[in-house]
Amino acid sequence: MFRLSRYLQKHLRGYIDFEAFVLLAIIPRKNKDAVVLLAPKYEHEYSYFALQNGKESTYYSCLDNLLTAARKCGISKFKLWRCRKRYESYKRSGRI
Repeated sequence: MFRLSRYLQKHLRGYIDFEAFVLLAIIPRKNKDAVVLLAPKYEHEYSYFALQNGKESTYYSCLDNLLTAARKCGISKFKLWRCRKRYESYKRSGRI
């Protein structure tokens, strides 16, 4: 079972389908809603990435487009670099 800390639960506003997506990052922002980056769990079935900004969800065709949109939301380059490395690690380990 997947559990989030109370700190992260406090910042989440939207719904996440953990059967279709793998959580890349939850990035809380001061006085704003958190930004959630999601990657497809099964690339052969789902071919889109998701960005949730509060209750709004937007979908992107590739990881680069997702990270560019997250950068426009005010997320630092370092955090996005870590998300890219986490995604590559998930692919190597077979989680995706």
